[in-house]
Amino acid sequence: MKAALLIFLFSSGGHWFADREGVVSVRWAANAPMPAADLAWELTLGAVRLAGDRVALQAGDRVTEIRVPCPGIRAHTSLNWTYRVIGRADGKELDSGTLPVYVYPTNLTEHWAERVGRRSVMVCDVGDGLPKLLAAARVPHERVDDGSKLRGPQADVLLVGPDMLGRDPLEQTSFLALARGGASVMIFRQGRPESLAGFEVVHRAAPKRFEWLVDHPLLAETGVGAGPSLPELASADLMAVRLPAGAEALELGWWPTESRDPSRAVPIDALLVTQAVGKGRVVLCQIPLGDWQTDPRSQILLGNALDYLLTPVEPTPPRDRRGAATRPAPIPTSSRTILIPSGDKP
Repeated sequence: MKAALLIFLFSSGGHWFADREGVVSVRWAANAPMPAADLAWELTLGAVRLAGDRVALQAGDRVTEIRVPCPGIRAHTSLNWTYRVIGRADGKELDSGTLPVYVYPTNLTEHWAERVGRRSVMVCDVGDGLPKLLAAARVPHERVDDGSKLRGPQADVLLVGPDMLGRDPLEQTSFLALARGGASVMIFRQGRPESLAGFEVVHRAAPKRFEWLVDHPLLAETGVGAGPSLPELASADLMAVRLPAGAEALELGWWPTESRDPSRAVPIDALLVTQAVGKGRVVLCQIPLGDWQTDPRSQILLGNALDYLLTPVEPTPPRDRRGAATRPAPIPTSSRTILIPSGDKP
């Protein structure tokens, strides 16, 4: 295996919007002195060159930042970013390679407002997070920055932004009360609570593969079963929701278990969970999503959530009382094929 000369980090894991610039950060892999060199790159669609340039690589551990203009496209498209490292003294090629880039149309949010219609949406998040994206998509919503301040009529949907909850489980009381009353509540990744919706939260290293319920509407168009999609799970310190054996909650993305019998009641550690609660539902999403404004994968998942959260609530049977449709075969994943690749060159 050829040793890596350079380390590459792609903004949003190489998932970029059309007609915007993506950023590739490059630095030498070794701390030893390296020869003065340039990096020549091209962005291509098949045999068609879309963009390219040649830049001087920074010496030592300094980062070279390359801005890559993305073309206008009408549909999700895979491109190739090809590079060559050329010694400045003798013009010899020191390294080369090709890395994937995924480009998305800029209209991912255009139908959100009509999907929501007259249903009410409440958001507990900082102003430049979910509220900014929903406002840009013209989705009417009410914002609070503290769950204890929830007042007024019952909302149809409540979205709780990342890291909005502290360690006190009482902070979640109002959210769960809304769910029991008929609301659909989705809580995005939380790092501080020791429990979420009554389930223990535990630190877990990423497995070699995750298992996914790929047919669930929350995972539509995310590509978890076929290629790159959501955030950097391969190297992240993940916070899993631990579902006890027999829990009436449906795991949508989870760590494989040792049990080969999917009907056997065993504890499950999950990244994505949905559960019927009273007249409503709670969805726990511990996937570390990218920026709402710039990461297309985050927008795809949020669009799926707005669709799913407004559907009628169905009872959630325990794992050992489900039909075959909710027992998918394991889907192999890796740092190169699942959930926002790290961008590092292997």
